[in-house]
Amino acid sequence: MKRDKYADMLHLMICTIRQHRRQYEKQLEPLGIHHTQHKMLMYLSDKEITPSQNELAGAFNVSPAAVAVTLNKLENGGYIRRGQSETDLRKNSILLTEKGKDTVRRSKDIFRSTDKRMFYGFDDSELAELAAMLERMKDNLTDKEQDSRI
Repeated sequence: MKRDKYADMLHLMICTIRQHRRQYEKQLEPLGIHHTQHKMLMYLSDKEITPSQNELAGAFNVSPAAVAVTLNKLENGGYIRRGQSETDLRKNSILLTEKGKDTVRRSKDIFRSTDKRMFYGFDDSELAELAAMLERMKDNLTDKEQDSRI
């Protein structure tokens, strides 16, 4: 039976993405924070203005109650603290504690080192070529007119 070159290539891409994620998870495990809490902590660290619980729920596609549970766990773990918003008294602000900031710093270091490991040995021209090919694949999937040409 003839192998499907497209399926083989997609399988390789998926396996690479999964291995990348496994490496992240393995490196992040010693930080002692659950995956969902980690994602929310990283999201909060990128925001200058604290999003509301409803905004967080929308960003993570979960219920406001699920956001409340995650925030409570982050607060109980010492990663965040909540306070009164200075601009909107109806809203709580969420501030990263030193422990939370340290976790974010360590996480970003892990992300950088894992990414560097993944692309080890690639020169700038190879990275540019890979980026162009990935961009082209993405564009192929979003090009509605292309469907009629295939």
